[in-house]
Amino acid sequence: MIGLSPTIDMDEALRVFRAERGEDDSAVSVLRKRDPEMGKKRVSKGLVCSVSSIGGFVGGVGVTVLFLYMKSRSARYKSTRFLSGSEKKTRRQ
Repeated sequence: MIGLSPTIDMDEALRVFRAERGEDDSAVSVLRKRDPEMGKKRVSKGLVCSVSSIGGFVGGVGVTVLFLYMKSRSARYKSTRFLSGSEKKTRRQ
C-alpha cells in the first residue's frame, strides 16, 4: 500500500471498507504520542567518562607491565646466552 498510496483515493477506500464491514461500533480509540523519555534509563556523561578513564588506565598499566616483563625476560635470555660455558671458552681464546 505504501508504494501505491499516490494512486489510491483514501476517501473512496474508506467508503468501500465501511460498506463491506459496516460502521465501527466500538469506542473511538485515541492515539497519543508516546513520550520519548518514558522508559529510558539515561546514563550520565560523568559515569561514561569515569568508566572509560578507569578502563584506559587499567589497560595502560597492563600493557606497561607486560612490556616490562617481556623486556626483562629478553634481557635475561641474552645475558645467559652470551655467558654460557661453551661461549666463554671461545671468547677467551
